[in-house]
Formats: sequence, C-alpha cells, structure tokens
Amino acid sequence: MRLKKVFLVVLMSVLLTACLSGLVARAGTEIILAILKPMVGLDPNSNGLFQQPIIKERMQAFLGDKYVPVMQLLKTANDLQEEGPLFYVVSRYTPVPQLAEQAGFVWNSDTNQMAVMLITGGSPTVIAERVLIKQANDKMAEAVPQWPTEFQTILDKDALKKQAAEAAVNAAAETLGVNPELIQKTPEAQKALELQKTPKQIAEEQLEEALKAEQQP
Repeated sequence: MRLKKVFLVVLMSVLLTACLSGLVARAGTEIILAILKPMVGLDPNSNGLFQQPIIKERMQAFLGDKYVPVMQLLKTANDLQEEGPLFYVVSRYTPVPQLAEQAGFVWNSDTNQMAVMLITGGSPTVIAERVLIKQANDKMAEAVPQWPTEFQTILDKDALKKQAAEAAVNAAAETLGVNPELIQKTPEAQKALELQKTPKQIAEEQLEEALKAEQQP
C-alpha cells in the first residue's frame, strides 16, 4: 500500500511537471506574440524590441559569444516584418564586416523557435534554438528553422553574382587551356554551388552536422 502511494505521488508529480512545461511554453509564445504583433512595420530598435527580457535572454542563450556582433548587425534593421507565422528583421548594412555582410532574425510563432542567419561572402550560416516538435508519426524531432521570402531573395542575388563570377573564371581558364574541372573544385566554386540550395536545405544540413558532432565520443 505504501509503495502504491509513493508510485501515485511520483506519477502525479511527473504529470504536473509535463502540464506546467506545456503551459510555460504556450505562455512564452503568447507573450512574444503580444510583443511582436503591435510592432510590425515599426523600427524594432527604437521601440526596444531586442531589450525585452524574454527575447534578450533567449537570444543571448542560443547566440552565445556571437550575441554582441549579431546585435550590432540587427540594430541597422529599420522595421519588423511579418510573413505567415514568421516575424523577422533584416539588417541594412554591416558595422562588423569581419563577421557577416548581412544578418536576419526570425521568430516562428508556430514552433516558438528563434533563429539567426548570417551571410558572409554570399554563404549563409544558421544559428538557431534547439526546439523539439511533434511529427505526424507522433515522434519528436528537431525543428528546422523556416525563413521568409526576403531571405531567399537575398541568397538568390548572391547566387547569381557567384554564378556569373564562376562563368567568367571558367571562360578565362578555357582561354588559357586550363581544365575547368580543376577550377570548379576550389572552395570558391563550392560556395557558389552551396548558394543554389534553399535556406531550408542549408539549415537541415547544418542541423545534421551539429547532431553528428554531438554523437561523436
């Protein structure tokens, strides 16, 4: 009887913790949505968006030592935008060219996930919160950051520039009698090929690499 009571107490504690976790996550989503929704179309910096504790603390947590330079980039954004469940800002210029030429911040109201994309030399780097989402088969999986159309447009422009540069180099190599295949294997050419991928593909690949690194002894 005593063991049964202990078991029931433990079971109730587990169920209560699970319920509270769900409530906290839902409350966090509702609070952030209440902060962001009225700011759409406004300057996020003059309105103190990134100084809101619930946003600032989460960004510091997942950006780590990149928080300060990323914020330097995001402070050049002039408006908060909305596309479906996505709320985002995009930098206009870079005060830290050694880190990136452009940066974008996205919060997904469906998954409650924050993510940042940095673009350096036309190549994107994704930094995102680790968030678990429920799949159709009732299994849990890491959420892959979703990106608004404007991010893809930025990448497409850089991709076109890279493709044009690659074409010019190949033409010059052919004139000089150099094998174009050797040129295509250079890091610069590989970056140009990577830029033809969508932000979703890039995020998935970077997430897969991060998970592999964690699994290594």
